[in-house]
Amino acid sequence: MSTRLSRILYIIWLLICAVLYFFENNTGTRALIIFSLALPMFCAALMLLFRKGISVSVEAPEEAESGAPLSVKMNASWPRLAMRAGFCLNVCNAFTGEGISERFSEQELGSFDLELRGMHCGLLTIEASLTPVDLLGLFSLRPVKSEEVRVLVRPPLFSPEVRLIEEGGSGDSDRYSQSRPGSDPGEVFGVRGYVPGDPVRQIHWKLSQKTDTLMIREFGMPVSEQVSLVFDAGQPADAGTLETLAVILFSVSRSLVLSGCACSVSWLRAGEPSPRCRTVETEEDLRLAQDELLSAPSTEMLSADTFNSMPGSTHVLAVCASAHETAFSPASGRRFTVISPKAQNAMPGAHAVLLNAETYKDDLRVIEI
Repeated sequence: MSTRLSRILYIIWLLICAVLYFFENNTGTRALIIFSLALPMFCAALMLLFRKGISVSVEAPEEAESGAPLSVKMNASWPRLAMRAGFCLNVCNAFTGEGISERFSEQELGSFDLELRGMHCGLLTIEASLTPVDLLGLFSLRPVKSEEVRVLVRPPLFSPEVRLIEEGGSGDSDRYSQSRPGSDPGEVFGVRGYVPGDPVRQIHWKLSQKTDTLMIREFGMPVSEQVSLVFDAGQPADAGTLETLAVILFSVSRSLVLSGCACSVSWLRAGEPSPRCRTVETEEDLRLAQDELLSAPSTEMLSADTFNSMPGSTHVLAVCASAHETAFSPASGRRFTVISPKAQNAMPGAHAVLLNAETYKDDLRVIEI
């Protein structure tokens, strides 16, 4: 029973007592009125006395996948002989802006599992609150909130075949991997101590003489293909569209990583003047990029100038919620590909791919960038 309904019933009870007192002004009616006024004050005092015995907590896994049920365990305890309680669970998705608020009665409280369905990918913030109510349901205290629990819901990726199409130009990269050594003597990746079996031609003789220890030069690994992946949410974009764009972006990125092709992931976070850019060379890099993109809203549209100025990239793939009206001007030897629900309407200077939210996994089994 809600506090409002309890108060209405209590007022009706006081009116009945007043009518009885009007017609029967005796000790019994006076005692009934005094008892009716004193009982709520006693219950309120009892609730205040035992309010420190209230606790509420939430447990959930650190990660989940979009579309799968998320099991959330909620634990609550309070002095049941001194008060009643109402329970509320609030879930907020930092990436899509979605929010869920569910209320529970006293009989449903305790420790149980709640299946949260329909939430899209993103960083979920889950918080539970317990509202103490006196035994008559007339007064309530400030809700006691649990510590926030964060769950990263990752997008369900698929495995497209990515084909890099040359637009002319050399296509050679002047960038080198920052995380893996290679065999290109034109760039030194780093210097380390000699290990038996290392090629003699890689010994750094000058440094070895200074340190009295044999030192080896590790050469750089050139990155032959530069692919820039751009997440462009636009404004506004619904939660379903945002998840679809994220699925495509990270599925393509994973396919590139598995094929040994370096790429970068860029996006514009709400309230920031310039886009963020993260290099993705390993699957761990991919997970870190996911963590960062999904942890905050990204509802700003990138300008065509931003796409045109992507440094050192021979291929640019943009997944966009909205079509751009400004023409792209790719430099010689660079190829622009745009995947968007409205790709057929604009985007001059780019290779447009129409996105169908229902069949995109089948339509994009082969992606030409």
